[in-house]
Amino acid sequence: MKKTKQIGTGKYEQLMETCRKLSPVTAAMVHPCEDSAITAAGEAAEAGLIQSILVGPADKLKKLARRLKLDLEPCTIVDVPHSHAAAAKAVELVREGAAEILMKGILSAVETVTSKISSTIEAAALCKMAERGQIDGAIIDGPLAFDNAISKAAAKTKGIKSAVVGDVDILLASDLEAGNMLAKQLIFLVNADSAGLVLGARVPVVLNSRADSVRARLASVAVAVRLAHAQRM
Repeated sequence: MKKTKQIGTGKYEQLMETCRKLSPVTAAMVHPCEDSAITAAGEAAEAGLIQSILVGPADKLKKLARRLKLDLEPCTIVDVPHSHAAAAKAVELVREGAAEILMKGILSAVETVTSKISSTIEAAALCKMAERGQIDGAIIDGPLAFDNAISKAAAKTKGIKSAVVGDVDILLASDLEAGNMLAKQLIFLVNADSAGLVLGARVPVVLNSRADSVRARLASVAVAVRLAHAQRM
């Protein structure tokens, strides 16, 4: 397996190492027609993460592989001229040394509930659901502005008392736009590692941006492998 550039906090390397102990899972890679996509698919199969099924235009996939000098022998190619990805279910990865109960912060523009900002009302509703036992496995608080969620000092300045602030494991964005902007800012401004899965399906489905690196695509596959094994238990 080719070595990808080492950046970030080392959690990417830890994630890949945990997958070495797991058996490969069968995975369909839908329309991997960018250079980084097909490279990641080939490297993931070569690394023993997955038994890769490449779903897309066969001629284009083979031309890409030849140009990039990739060996697609470990992969199965399913010729589909036009393909669409299905939904998937993501796994919550608890950081090393953290408690089993996750800390979730629900983000909004402000930390007070107001009818003028719908995301604050939605956050309050989620917190009430958690309080009544409708959501388990996590301590949830919100609405929280980003600074309050990640900084105890910022929360203290604003008089916010919460077990979540400054110790958050998961940030819940108010909508797709906010989540997309937050994720890409972390990736491109502070070199954060990323992995993409979609929620809701019975099997793991990887979802990456066309601009994602091979490293990000491999991390996505590794998280999908972890999820697949977790679902079998």
